[in-house]
Amino acid sequence: MKHPTQDQYTILLDGHKTAHVETIYQQNIKANNNTIKTSKTPLIHERTDIDLITLIVETSIAHSQSFAFKLISPEWDTPFFRYDSAGPAHHNVYDDIPLSEQKVDTPHFHGYIDGRAMAYQSENLKLLIQNENATDINSSFECFCGETNISNINNKIPVIVPRNLDEMDLHVDEVDPLENVRFA
Repeated sequence: MKHPTQDQYTILLDGHKTAHVETIYQQNIKANNNTIKTSKTPLIHERTDIDLITLIVETSIAHSQSFAFKLISPEWDTPFFRYDSAGPAHHNVYDDIPLSEQKVDTPHFHGYIDGRAMAYQSENLKLLIQNENATDINSSFECFCGETNISNINNKIPVIVPRNLDEMDLHVDEVDPLENVRFA
């Protein structure tokens, strides 16, 4: 299984990444017998020698407070960074981590620390949880973007709109334009 080196990971995570969209729209797909809303948004990394990075946003339709954000690169087998809003706790089972600190409840980030896959809660994420905003997808996404240095071309955080791409916002006029028209 291919994973980034610590140097590659640091460059990927710390370097500024730009999404050329203001709104991320999601569409319904079937995945593992569950219907989820998902989107894939390409990100442009500030370093030109880094291949394309893709941001994936997944939301459970059955459980709207269950969502994940993932950063992937075609160079590696698995996402190199992700955020899980719900689900089981992660256990960082390493000898140098005390047993009492190995369990990390959701929500949490998954990344590489000193070359090891680790789950953690940043100080900003802990504050989000404390303020009871961690179940809001856009508040959590703002925290994720802060952790991963992502913004759009206007230097703002894109907004996630969990709806189908085939849905359109159409204004419905209550007036019948054919009301006084006689048909032969």
